[in-house]
Amino acid sequence: MSVKLDPSSQLSFQRPFTNGCMATLTITSRDDATVAFKVKTTAPMQYCVRPNSGTIGPHETINLEIVLQSMKTDLPLGYECKDKFLVQSIKLLPVELDLPLDYLWPAVEKYRKDQVQYHKLSCAFLDPDDPTADTTTSTTAVRAATSGSAYSAMDTSGAGWGTAFAEAVGKLVRRRVASRVSGQDQCS
Repeated sequence: MSVKLDPSSQLSFQRPFTNGCMATLTITSRDDATVAFKVKTTAPMQYCVRPNSGTIGPHETINLEIVLQSMKTDLPLGYECKDKFLVQSIKLLPVELDLPLDYLWPAVEKYRKDQVQYHKLSCAFLDPDDPTADTTTSTTAVRAATSGSAYSAMDTSGAGWGTAFAEAVGKLVRRRVASRVSGQDQCS
């Protein structure tokens, strides 16, 4: 596993929800290589994740703030939260280090999807009198589950397919730039 998430079972949010609340997720790289990560949620309108994607250097740590947006009225006591988060991570190849994240992830999902690790997180809404609640700050925990898929037949060092990957990313960048330029030309 290329990253460690802390804590280890669920994201916990403490009432009251009318003011909004925050949880912190710590991601630590366990690798000697740079790792890219991306965070998704089943409820994107309810949560703000900062940063929601990025890179972590070898053996470095980053703290993510997960903010539950304030609600007009508080939820009933005992409400069971079904929201989930997914943290995707992948060890970067040397050819990928200088790519912007908005180009990196589409290329990774197309060419190295079987090497992406998936870490699932559940959420819990804690009642005010919950004995597991931390009174100073909302805490987080993460249940890590890596993808069970086997690695592809490609060499993970990038030998033999790094050139094809770089060409594909180059095409993606050229297409995106061309679409932006053509869009600007139509407005002129």
